[in-house]
Amino acid sequence: SFVAVVPELGGAGVEIVSSVPDSVCPGTLLNLTIAGEGASEYRWINPAGFSSQQIAIKADKTTEFEALVISRDEFGNECPTTIRYTLHVFDDKKPEIGVDQNACEGDTLQLMAPDGYASYLWNNGLLGQSIEITESIIDLALVVIDNNGCIGSDTLSFEFYPPPAVDLGDDRFECASDPLRLSGGLGDSYLWSTGEGSQEIFVSQ
Repeated sequence: SFVAVVPELGGAGVEIVSSVPDSVCPGTLLNLTIAGEGASEYRWINPAGFSSQQIAIKADKTTEFEALVISRDEFGNECPTTIRYTLHVFDDKKPEIGVDQNACEGDTLQLMAPDGYASYLWNNGLLGQSIEITESIIDLALVVIDNNGCIGSDTLSFEFYPPPAVDLGDDRFECASDPLRLSGGLGDSYLWSTGEGSQEIFVSQ
């Protein structure tokens, strides 16, 4: 009698095993390993171009990974099988806190972070969704953690400008026939108590 021994497809109990849970945060680094016995060759289909038993990837979006696993008998006959594994990636919920802002010294700006996060941490030491800004800050950063435990961040800057220096000089007395020239100094706009809007005015009474 003749007994033919046929190898198990691709090897015994082959599967793709992840080094992390099946659902991860965007940007997670992980290894995918083809586990099982008897395989002699690995051909990754997605991602393509790999032939090792283990690959390293960065999780960007939900993806079905696929590999062709081949086992061979003593005569070189191939027994291939295709295995798949789906990695679920949570949505990237990066917080958007707006663009850089400018204000005058003495002003108070209210900054409100978006809803929907479990925690809020600012790099100036403040906590909470809403904070008040009263001074210049370069690269104020917000770090949030969502309900899946994923971390996101955003930055912006605040610049507070000092008020313009205005010096009209000491009080003085002039003859009514001699107009007094007054200058508002350097500025972008001017408003005098007389209602005039120029940089310089002449006062005669």
